[in-house]
Amino acid sequence: MLSGLGRDAEVVAVATRALSRAPADRDLAARLRVARALALWQGGRVAAGKGEAHRALDQSEQPLTRARALEALALFAWKDQEIARAGEQAAQSLALYETAGSLPGM
Repeated sequence: MLSGLGRDAEVVAVATRALSRAPADRDLAARLRVARALALWQGGRVAAGKGEAHRALDQSEQPLTRARALEALALFAWKDQEIARAGEQAAQSLALYETAGSLPGM
């Protein structure tokens, strides 16, 4: 992924263009929003990224997309020094990954 190459601005641009074309379903839009949120975070636009992660969670329909959105929100909560909220969101995310049989990094 471009983000792994330090090309976060390109990730934001690509995701923004894709979202402007109304993706085929809400879950695809949510996955694009998660990628955009994390790229915004890496680019220093934390508030914009946090808003995008919330929109991703609202749009997510599949458990793994919801898990990824919660994982992103946990990062934003941690950044905001909201440690308890970060822990709750990370735990919710992990539970969804476990239920789906798809733990991160496996």
